[in-house]
Amino acid sequence: MRSIQPVRLGVQANINPSTPIVDLPEIIAGTLAPVDSKALKDVLNVAEVAEILRCSRNHVSNVLNGKVPTVPVLPHFTIGRRKLVRREWLIEWLQAYRRRC
Repeated sequence: MRSIQPVRLGVQANINPSTPIVDLPEIIAGTLAPVDSKALKDVLNVAEVAEILRCSRNHVSNVLNGKVPTVPVLPHFTIGRRKLVRREWLIEWLQAYRRRC
């Protein structure tokens, strides 16, 4: 019977292998400098896309599924039931659609 090795959970601060791993409890406790998560988000969910476009989540879902006539399908990828859009795809889609109007 194999023994289970303990796993140290943490966030790698740098790619350099000599850099220590930062413990999750320190991050949760807020002892590290806070980072604005919205500023760093490259992947957006349907609600975040709707907030940017100032429309409903249902309308964004319809655009993703190609159910809105005369509006091109917004590029996205699916993980399980979640539909996600890269921020750069959204910007390119907006610019392309602006040229068509």
